[in-house]
Amino acid sequence: MADTGNSGDEHWGDHANCYAYAVKCPNPTFKSGKPSGAIPGQQGGNPAKSKGVAADYMKALRTGVEEDGGSFAGDDAEAVPEPTEGKYLIAGLANAYGFHFVRRDPASREWSWVDGNHSPVKNQLTDLRTSKPVKATEALMKQVLAGTATGNLTWFYGGMTFFGYFWIPNVGLKVAGP
Repeated sequence: MADTGNSGDEHWGDHANCYAYAVKCPNPTFKSGKPSGAIPGQQGGNPAKSKGVAADYMKALRTGVEEDGGSFAGDDAEAVPEPTEGKYLIAGLANAYGFHFVRRDPASREWSWVDGNHSPVKNQLTDLRTSKPVKATEALMKQVLAGTATGNLTWFYGGMTFFGYFWIPNVGLKVAGP
């Protein structure tokens, strides 16, 4: 599914991919000096790496988020954790070769994300039947993350599987890329 829903023209950080956006790190450190995407675990020197097996990669991504300072909050997409004081929620999706992260606004409980390193912030999916944007509400994203959404919604990450919710301190995390 392809996603086209922008929340506006908001640009968020230079070289801040979906993971950096999710953890509120607009300027990740790049170990090589060459800007690329932030990777869970890279800040501490143990980046999540894919070896071609989705389940193993998801485990490595979970470990990486935890090493970066996030706290695992559950792996049942339909059991969205309630807001917690001083923290906000992100969700991770992956397949054998890639990952994506989204974050939930604690007040509105709507979800947002960026695609790659230079895209605007998005918080909508598109209904192909009507060509109209659909807000990424908590109820809708619970279905999208669980793979139970019905209809003709477009979303770039349809080939990925949800692997967990994580609590992130409200101040965010410092993350890094290769």
